[in-house]
Amino acid sequence: MLWQAPTPVSLPEPWWDVADRAQHVLLCGPAADPAHDAVQAAADAGELLAVIAMVRFW
Repeated sequence: MLWQAPTPVSLPEPWWDVADRAQHVLLCGPAADPAHDAVQAAADAGELLAVIAMVRFW
């Protein structure tokens, strides 16, 4: 889950395996509509914030 999201966002189970292998993720948002075109339009308009986060599992 992304705990700072206005509403909790569940991620698909395979996503955690990818994060475990890559050890870094790029998080961006907020986006009112999760559709790819809507997110791309928000990015093009400069409406998104992004952070690269290191992922660690203990």
